[in-house]
Amino acid sequence: MTHPTRGFQVSFLSAQGFARWPRLTIALLLTLAGPARAQELPLELGLAPYISVRPLMALFQPLASFLEERLGRPVLLVTAPSLREFDERVLAGGYEVAMLAPQTARLAQKEAGYVPLLRVSDDLYGVFLVTEASPMASMKDLGNATIAFPDAFTATAHLGREAVATLGLSPTQIVYPLGFQDSLPMSLRRGEYGVALMNGSAFYQLKPEQREGVRVLAETRHIPHVMFVAHPDMPAARQAAVRAAIEEFMASPAGHQFSGLSGLSGVRPPTESELRKLDSLALEHKRLLDESRKARSGSR
Repeated sequence: MTHPTRGFQVSFLSAQGFARWPRLTIALLLTLAGPARAQELPLELGLAPYISVRPLMALFQPLASFLEERLGRPVLLVTAPSLREFDERVLAGGYEVAMLAPQTARLAQKEAGYVPLLRVSDDLYGVFLVTEASPMASMKDLGNATIAFPDAFTATAHLGREAVATLGLSPTQIVYPLGFQDSLPMSLRRGEYGVALMNGSAFYQLKPEQREGVRVLAETRHIPHVMFVAHPDMPAARQAAVRAAIEEFMASPAGHQFSGLSGLSGVRPPTESELRKLDSLALEHKRLLDESRKARSGSR
C-alpha cells in the first residue's frame, strides 16, 4: 500500500511533541508495548479532523490502546490539517483503517474500494445554534442572518446547505470561518454571527461552560453517523478482527466513557440500504473535492 507523506510522530508517553514539531499533520504513536511489538508495522487508524487536534487525539487514545492490546500490534493515530486533505488521502488509499464522515465512507467504498466495517449506532445531524438572548424561535426567523458553518467538507455542512436551500435562503448568508467547529459557540457569544451550525455530537460533547449562553434553534435531517472503514488490501480475517475489537471496546467500561465524552454511542455494521441512502451526499462531496482540486490547480 502506498502512503502519502504524513507528518511527525509523537510518542503518547512523551507529550512534548505538540510543541516540539512544526508540521501540521499529526501522528500519535502508542508505545505501550514492549520492544518486540514496537518493531511490528503499526496499524494506522486515520481520524477525520472534525474537532481540534489535541482533543481529537486524546478522545480516541483509549480506543487505540484497546486495539493495540486486542490485535497485538502497535497502533498509530493519524489525522490531517483539514477535512479536505484527510478525505483526499483516504481516496488515495492512504489509511489502513479510517474513522470518517458517512458521505466520505460511501465515496471511498465506491471509488477506492474501502470496506465499511462499522457505523456509529446513533444518527448524525447538525444543530443550528443561537444565543439564549436571540429572539429567533424557529428557522423561519433567520431572515438575512449570517450563518457560520463548520468546514464545507463536513457532513454537517452538507446537511446545513440542504436546510438553508429548503427555506429558500441565499447561500451567500453562509460563511465558513477558519478553525474547528468547537469554537463556534464562543463566536456566537461574541456576536460575530447571528446563527451557527455544529455537528450535534460535537456540540453535546462540549463542556457545559462551552455551551453556556447558547441554545439549539433547530436540527437538520438525520443520516447514518460516522463510519470505520478498512483499506481494500487488508485481509478479510484482519478486517473481522478490527471490527470485533472496536465492537468489544464500545461495549466495555472504557467504551462507555468514550461514548459519554464523544457523543458517539455504540457501533454496528451499516446496512446496504443505509449506504445507498448516502449516494447523493457522496456525489455532492465528490463534486466539492473536484472543484477544490481544480481551483488549486488553476491558481498555480
